[in-house]
Amino acid sequence: MADKDSLPEAVKENVARVFSNKESDALDNILSQEDDYFMPWEDVVLPSKGVYYDNLMPDGIIKVKPMGIDVDKMMANQRIVASGELLNKIIEACVKLPDGMTVNDLLAGDQYFLLYYLRGITHGNDYEFVSDCPSCGTKSTYDYNLSDLSKTIKGPNPDYPVEPMEVELPYISEKTKSSVSAMVRLLRVKDMRDMVRGNVVIDPIKKGKARSRGQSNGISKQSADDIYTKNITTAVIGFKVDGKVFSDDRKDKLIEKLHQKDTVTIREFIDSITPGIDTSVDVTCQNNECNRDYSISLPFGENFFRPSKK
Repeated sequence: MADKDSLPEAVKENVARVFSNKESDALDNILSQEDDYFMPWEDVVLPSKGVYYDNLMPDGIIKVKPMGIDVDKMMANQRIVASGELLNKIIEACVKLPDGMTVNDLLAGDQYFLLYYLRGITHGNDYEFVSDCPSCGTKSTYDYNLSDLSKTIKGPNPDYPVEPMEVELPYISEKTKSSVSAMVRLLRVKDMRDMVRGNVVIDPIKKGKARSRGQSNGISKQSADDIYTKNITTAVIGFKVDGKVFSDDRKDKLIEKLHQKDTVTIREFIDSITPGIDTSVDVTCQNNECNRDYSISLPFGENFFRPSKK
């Protein structure tokens, strides 16, 4: 409370009356509660079901809690936002990972599932977002129920219970008259961070999308090319040629020689077996002269973690 002597005379009497019970038992009772009372931990099952974590997370069950003022402080810290660390910091504050695990060890699909789940248990499942029509540029506002994401959860593929997985490459196998397969693994949060480090910042509060440092119109072509290349070279840890596996520095040289048919085969295979959620949403432009239907990835808009009160 403000110093009484600094208050205008007209309000001193009212202030004295209002705060006459400042030592109330009710307030003491509230303050005596443990933190878990206000934001209790609850169990949640990750899309991966704990597979690919070396038995550190049986059945993929971990504990989570709603976002609190600590997360609000992070979102107000421009250094954290600009560093691209905000999403990881939110998970660190609200998720209990098993001993020996960090956020960087999470599969990318599990990370995104957690971010949407945390938003839902903190602010509710009603999410309003804005999207620009790719045809006419009209900004339209849409509503989405985040609970619908539970219907899109994709679990681990039982045919590929361990890493690395073998992917036969059709073009190079036919061209060389050999049996050539890529040995791939799933991408983790650390991999995604390394791919964009120095190139883009993930800023969910401002734009909800990747952007180049020092630029305002998205990722430069060079940055996008670099990220795509890192995606393949990170996921592919070796090759098998006529039954023999190698993973030395020739791996990257062979990647550079791959036909697009083979790189697409690798990318589509990884997408098909990666546990996670499908955040694609079909919307219709609200400009009556356009009315175009298009699909977008549900964005981390500026009100995703800080929804406005209607």
